[in-house]
Amino acid sequence: PDDYIVYGGRSFIETLIEAKLKIIILSGNPHDQVNEEADLLDISRYCEGHVYGHTHAENFSKQSVMEKLMEEEGFSSENLIAIGDGAAEIKATKALGGLAVAICSDEENNGSGVIDENKLPILLDGGADCVIADYREPTALLNLLTGK
Repeated sequence: PDDYIVYGGRSFIETLIEAKLKIIILSGNPHDQVNEEADLLDISRYCEGHVYGHTHAENFSKQSVMEKLMEEEGFSSENLIAIGDGAAEIKATKALGGLAVAICSDEENNGSGVIDENKLPILLDGGADCVIADYREPTALLNLLTGK
């Protein structure tokens, strides 16, 4: 399944788990599809049930879901780090005062370490604080994101 995950993604998730950080998957795709894909990729086991998609697309807001999760899980914006490949989660994270990381991978050549120049302007316009091509250095990335 790792062929279908951005390069280094599983190692990065495992690094986050070792650091006692909570993993939440939030997608704009249908809830059942997101859960099925997370199971197929064998990543839902890292999320403690926190795998979300929409049940009604017309009423779905990533920012609203993030706000609800922050309240339920008891963390503030200073502890919110969101990594996403679309403007919606970048904008939602910034609106909530979190750190927005854009994953801008070359989907044609997973693991190339090259940023997709076509996606880059959309993510920067969304307000991304930083942009990464993949997760090839999981510990260094975690340290950078957490200020260690």
